[in-house]
Amino acid sequence: MEKETSEGEHQKESDQDRKELEKKLQDVGIDPHIWLPRLRGHLNITRAQALQYVGFKDYQKLQHYCEHEWEKEALQKLLNIQEKRSQSKKRQDDQSKQSKKLQDEWSEAFKKRQQEARSALNELQQMQEKGRNRNDGIVKEKEEQLQRALQGVHLKQTVSCSGKLV
Repeated sequence: MEKETSEGEHQKESDQDRKELEKKLQDVGIDPHIWLPRLRGHLNITRAQALQYVGFKDYQKLQHYCEHEWEKEALQKLLNIQEKRSQSKKRQDDQSKQSKKLQDEWSEAFKKRQQEARSALNELQQMQEKGRNRNDGIVKEKEEQLQRALQGVHLKQTVSCSGKLV
């Protein structure tokens, strides 16, 4: 007797789920008699709650069954495809903007370090031309400044000086 009650309750739930799914289909203007079997057959959807988890790839499996453009739009509305795609697009745009911003910041920092390295190198060369050597405090300071700038730039070029500074 208990088994019969359980089966009866399960049947009630199943009918209720089907009716809820039918209502959702009707609400967007899609014929439930046509689309219930398609949803069940291609995506194994038997409950309205499952629609929230359907993605764009699932929509693509069904879209070729649409006979009219309005059916495609109704199906997209049913599956919230436009909203999901616009949210995904917004996320991608945000990530792209952030990536661009970071790239610009890095580029500016690189240019600044590169300019600092050029400036320090020019100053060292001028000191060399004036006869200063590596033992002078100011020369050591400029060499350290050049090293710091080069560490930030990671130049692939080798900076070499001739004469007294090497």
